Amino acid sequence: MFLSNKKWLLYGVVAPLVVIGLSLGGMYSYANQPTIPPGLTLEKWKVGGLSKEALHAEWEKKKEGLLGESIEFTLPSGEKRIMLVKDLPVKMDDEKALNAVLSYGHEGNFVSRAWKRWKARKGIDYTLALTWDEPGIKNKFEQTWADLLHHEPKDAKWSITDKDEVQFEPDQSATNLDLEQLSKQLTAISMVTLMEEKSVTIPLPMVDTKAHITLDDLKKSGIERKVAEFSTNYVANAGGRTHNVEATAKTLDNVLLKPGEVFDYSKIIKDTETKYGYQPAPEIVQGRLEMGIGGGICQVSSTLYNAVLLSNLDIVERQHHSLPVGYIPLGRDATYSDDTINFKFKNSTPNDILIKTVALNGKLTIKMFGSAPANREIEITSQTVSVLEPSTKVVTDSSLAQGERRVVSSGRTGYKVEVYKIVKENGQVKDKILVSTDIYEPQSAIVHVGS
Repeated sequence: MFLSNKKWLLYGVVAPLVVIGLSLGGMYSYANQPTIPPGLTLEKWKVGGLSKEALHAEWEKKKEGLLGESIEFTLPSGEKRIMLVKDLPVKMDDEKALNAVLSYGHEGNFVSRAWKRWKARKGIDYTLALTWDEPGIKNKFEQTWADLLHHEPKDAKWSITDKDEVQFEPDQSATNLDLEQLSKQLTAISMVTLMEEKSVTIPLPMVDTKAHITLDDLKKSGIERKVAEFSTNYVANAGGRTHNVEATAKTLDNVLLKPGEVFDYSKIIKDTETKYGYQPAPEIVQGRLEMGIGGGICQVSSTLYNAVLLSNLDIVERQHHSLPVGYIPLGRDATYSDDTINFKFKNSTPNDILIKTVALNGKLTIKMFGSAPANREIEITSQTVSVLEPSTKVVTDSSLAQGERRVVSSGRTGYKVEVYKIVKENGQVKDKILVSTDIYEPQSAIVHVGS
């Protein structure tokens, strides 16, 4: 039996509609699946096919495991230190990533949802970011591993033994944890690293800080041995004068002069005044002994002057006293007076010069340390060229009987003195140098005669 044309026409219209309806129904059902589309991963963790509840439940377990994982830090020595991820200042931005996974293929009309679900078959991976608190990293390690921080380098030092030998104490560099570099290493750790590795190993970055003054620096300074020494004696219990000598010597001790540097005695006086103060003591003023503040400081400058001459250094400024002094040979003294008379010398060697002083039990010793040819010897000699006899000044005195004489001052003999520096090499005189010619003017005798 053959169908009529009308029936064929009906089948031709209805059949396609049925097919379309079935197709749309299947698409609608496909698009409305409540599970995560297959092919979706979260940091390579396959989450396709999971329901919302299952995703959250499994993620909480996984997150707990990730936070409990350890990061192993290794020191250059091989020592290992462990810290858990959860103890570090880091946050997982999981809420945003989970929402993105759950919303994929569940938004828009059913056609759009079906298309996205179909597209996911080829694989779509979502990232889960870690947020590091960089200031928090530094604070954490400051508190936890303080033993790896705040180490200070030690400068090399020299010391002088009781036998005047120069000894060196080596410098020590300091090794500290480099927090900046460590922060960079930690912040480079990704979530996928934590998820794929059971533990993460990080070599602890350490940085060396060198000392400001190294052993090489000290040795290059050229302070090798004692090159000169000179001593004078003073009264150990002379009150202000004793104080002034010993206080000035303390300030002078350990003064270091670089090559070409000029020593200025006025600076030592000012520093001593600030640290210890000066006391009244006899001093020479315009050819007379008077009480003044600072009596005794010229003994230090004179002792130093002789040590400088024996060190073969250049004298820049020096003046002798108006009267001879008892603690040092004629022509070998160096006086000082505020703002008018100073003592200066220059380190004319290519190396450093160190001054050491000791003032104890009435003996002042000044030693110069540096470098000098071992076969060279310096001697200082004084020669009195002439003796200058004092004149006599007669003064009429009405309080005396006519013709009566009274000696008020017997006067002082004067001297003209030459000082020479004798340079010897291998015991043989190589040079004789005139250092100075000093004249100590005679002081007139004063006689009163009655009129």
